[in-house]
Amino acid sequence: MIQRLEEVAIVNTGIYAQPYPNGDIVYLQVKYFSEDGQIVQELHQELKKEEINEKHLLKNGDVLFASKGSKNFATVYSDRYGISVASTAFMVIKLKPGAQILPDYLAWFLNHPDNLNSLKDKATGTGMPSITKNALQEIELYIPSIEKQRLILKIYETGKRKDELLKKLTQLNQLNLQRTLINAVKNGK
Repeated sequence: MIQRLEEVAIVNTGIYAQPYPNGDIVYLQVKYFSEDGQIVQELHQELKKEEINEKHLLKNGDVLFASKGSKNFATVYSDRYGISVASTAFMVIKLKPGAQILPDYLAWFLNHPDNLNSLKDKATGTGMPSITKNALQEIELYIPSIEKQRLILKIYETGKRKDELLKKLTQLNQLNLQRTLINAVKNGK
């Protein structure tokens, strides 16, 4: 089935807020994420709860799409981050009740290079390109059955794990080679 994002989800922008050294809520910003949407630095509670409207609080399964700048990605919010809101660098995608799409599948689909490139082609602005809410809402999603979505995600995660293991193996081989060479030098061989 093919549906536009706006048919299965509500898309809103994140909020602008002034961070504080000691707050109660995490203010998610793009700088906390890698190119592929993984948290790469410790999150801090930088906003005061009394200053944030509850409707802006993220819920488990909300999809965040980094829409500003050249670092565009989708990631699924998890409450393991703590009570959080998204900054204006993100579009917050909340699936409609009854939508037959998994949040992780939606993030995977949006992160597909063809889809990211298509969205980047529609970006506005030159200094800091921005993918508009309208461009995001209009993207066509290919939505297979929930079972097939789960299978796709399992295959994708297995492929990522394989890549991580191959990278680690390459590093260990390099380390072993360097040790062998330095031992040969030290032993005069």
